[in-house]
Amino acid sequence: MPERDRDRTDHLVALVRRHLDEDGDVLGVYAHGSATLGGLRPYSDLDLLVVLARPTTYGQRERLTGELLGVSGGEGRPVELIAVVRDEVRPWRYPPRREYLYGEWLRDAYERGAVPEPEDDPDLAPLLTMVLRADAPLYGPPPATLLDPV
Repeated sequence: MPERDRDRTDHLVALVRRHLDEDGDVLGVYAHGSATLGGLRPYSDLDLLVVLARPTTYGQRERLTGELLGVSGGEGRPVELIAVVRDEVRPWRYPPRREYLYGEWLRDAYERGAVPEPEDDPDLAPLLTMVLRADAPLYGPPPATLLDPV
């Protein structure tokens, strides 16, 4: 990952911890997607998975979304940030539950005040597999410490 993007991911990890890390709730933050598969292009987004110890509050999700709106896209890379609660995905079960999702394709809804809600997400299966294979912690232990294989 280029140094500029590493600085950006460090900033995103700090942002996530500022909003979600009450009492050590952020267990790990992991890069995945094109940055770990060797296909990072000039307009690729930064894909991050956050593993949490417990569910978020509405206020936490609202504040995190507001801050991500200010840092995603624009002059920097767009951000795709997904959070899961460890006990919702370990042990593995289907359908997995996603705690939070931020992505630029949802920007219009977020700008109108929508706040991401927890929901079942079958697309987490390939994402968690990618995170485990990439083994790219930005914060916390290796992902296999917190996640089970799908």
